[in-house]
Amino acid sequence: MAVRLLELEVNAPASRYQALSLTHNHSLSIGLFLSFLDGSITATALYTIGIEFNALTSITWIAVAYTLADVGFATFFTALADIIGRFNAYLLAQTVFLAFSFACGFAQSLTQLIAFRALQGIGGSGLYSLAMVIWPEMSTYELKKWIGAFVGLVVAAAGVAGPLLGGVITNDIS
Repeated sequence: MAVRLLELEVNAPASRYQALSLTHNHSLSIGLFLSFLDGSITATALYTIGIEFNALTSITWIAVAYTLADVGFATFFTALADIIGRFNAYLLAQTVFLAFSFACGFAQSLTQLIAFRALQGIGGSGLYSLAMVIWPEMSTYELKKWIGAFVGLVVAAAGVAGPLLGGVITNDIS
């Protein structure tokens, strides 16, 4: 009897949340895409950034600062999501990521850029880690097997689009 009740609980919301799950898949995909896109655009533009700030020997810190913050804050955001809720934690991650993305664009020195990239990496960490937490929770049982494919598609798209956009930004805009 308990198994049957569990079955009804699992199957009943599936149709109700199917559209909601699809919307969340797109929202999470966009955040994940922006997080990965940023890294590949920056990697393409590193040489030009080094010339602009006259600091070619220190440009690796731009990528290292983001990566260290991204890796270091993954568990922080998942724990924070348990405390303040998934939506609020994801919203905080988006806000931090976008705010410091703009700050990176207005950086006046390499030191500022490195600091802003580290803070941007904190937001990027939340976008990635919370997407990996929220997707399985919001997906129906049938969609859970496709989560890896969604993530792979997003990472591949950002990996292709990032260097192209980085090249356009470096050559044509700056």
